[in-house]
Amino acid sequence: QGSVRIPLGRSVCPVAGPLESPGTAPGRFPELGRGRLSVLQHVRSQILRHAHFSRRAAMRPRGGRKRKPEGPTFVGRGPLPVRIGAIEISHPLCLAPMESVSDPPFRKLCRRFGADLLWTEFANCEAIVRNVARECRKLAINPDEHPIAIQIYGSFEESMEKAARQAEAMGPDWIDINCGCWVKKIAHRGDGAGLLRDLKKFETVVRSVQRGTTLPVTVKTRLGWDADSIVILDVARMLEQLGIAALTVHFRTRSQGYSGKADWTWIPRIREAAPTLPLVANGDIASPEHAKHCLDLGADGVMIGRGAQGRPWFL
Repeated sequence: QGSVRIPLGRSVCPVAGPLESPGTAPGRFPELGRGRLSVLQHVRSQILRHAHFSRRAAMRPRGGRKRKPEGPTFVGRGPLPVRIGAIEISHPLCLAPMESVSDPPFRKLCRRFGADLLWTEFANCEAIVRNVARECRKLAINPDEHPIAIQIYGSFEESMEKAARQAEAMGPDWIDINCGCWVKKIAHRGDGAGLLRDLKKFETVVRSVQRGTTLPVTVKTRLGWDADSIVILDVARMLEQLGIAALTVHFRTRSQGYSGKADWTWIPRIREAAPTLPLVANGDIASPEHAKHCLDLGADGVMIGRGAQGRPWFL
């Protein structure tokens, strides 16, 4: 952690360095009487103490103190096995699709540390159908990454259908539609979370992807555009009728972005509105206790995003 100065030629030894304040160092040691061994033992204990608290700080979940589980407890059925095509996993642990984060090396690390299901970075449908190299590289999948989904986004039906067809050719296990990206340049043009303002368009986009692929289709979205237009129950019913394989919900609105807290109290309400639709919970899951609480509320699986950034061992 830095240099430590220990003059051993006298019984009172000032220690200067990052472990002690230089201003208080000269008075730190009394007359020891036991010589240099006592000094070295003290320095060693200080180093270990410093490392202990540094390690605890590094392991603390982002966002400060652990969030206590809150809200009602789901008293209905237990979690459903998540079935996506030939894949069936009980309460899966999923790695969220994150732009510039969920690349192949990071996905490989997360799989090693326990992720059951993987998602690629989201890819723009218009760029895919135009064979833009930068975007098409996001579709690359390694053989050891299965089961994995390719996530695409867009709002133009023809392009979404073609993009789904091209994505299927890359060999994923299913196709996921991003209907929850809150970034302004995407949502305000009707893509991502922008579809939450027009549920008819939302349905049309989902149907176009289903037409373009023979693979199972899943959806990732948010509660609604803002607190005054929460439409997740209508979305869940619609997707259940369309035969979507699974629904992942980030329990914030588009206007929240990543601010505020994810509202997990919507889990049992979605469960009741669409009882046969597998539900994966996402947002603010920063500890095993949070994940268990979401499952207790009725979620069938959990998805970890920012909680795994920089620390894939969290999974």
